[in-house]
Amino acid sequence: MATFMTAPYIRRRILLFALLSCVPSSARVYCGESSRDTTPTDPLVVQIEQEDPVDLSGFNRLEARQRRTIAVLMRRLRTEPHSVQTNQCMARSIELLGLYRAPEAARDLAQRFDFVEEGWRAEEDPLNPYPAARAIISIGRPAIDQLIRACSTWDSEHQFHLAAWILKEYYQDEEDVGLYRLNRALRQAEDWRDRNESLTRNLKRLIAKYEWVKLDNFEHAPRPPKKTAEK
Repeated sequence: MATFMTAPYIRRRILLFALLSCVPSSARVYCGESSRDTTPTDPLVVQIEQEDPVDLSGFNRLEARQRRTIAVLMRRLRTEPHSVQTNQCMARSIELLGLYRAPEAARDLAQRFDFVEEGWRAEEDPLNPYPAARAIISIGRPAIDQLIRACSTWDSEHQFHLAAWILKEYYQDEEDVGLYRLNRALRQAEDWRDRNESLTRNLKRLIAKYEWVKLDNFEHAPRPPKKTAEK
């Protein structure tokens, strides 16, 4: 199934402005702005852009800056949005964590996988309203494994439906591999030495939904709950 990333320029600028109000200025070089916006005023980036940098420690400082930025974004992820602005700020933070493919954020993203960004429609891409779903797919195996483990706490049909769609998108060229890993997780959960009843029960539900979902059938696509879906 083709994936469409509908992100109008004006909307992205609004989301970026919301995030910049939450992220320290030292970290803003990683907030999604193009290099033309940061290079002229960032000596560290200017230094690294040189063909033969004299001070190679600049790369270490750049890596440390990214780690600090990821830590800021993860703190934002752990807060509860209480307004449109904070909802958009969280959505942009999640998107950036996916852009960085930050494995340290995998567990938090799995806990927030059904977070809905306000104002998005899902007509063109069913995952448009779910920035954490996209980030999980971008990060890959570490986040996928955390998503599967997180199912022990789920209680809504929507969560199983959305998770199955995420897994199908991730494994779309290797659906059998995805099914094998789900069944392996189920066998581990059923191990008599460390049996996890809730995980066992919910993995069976997730496997059934995974087998049912077809990416080429839009009728199978998950929809945000009505209370958060755009009217």
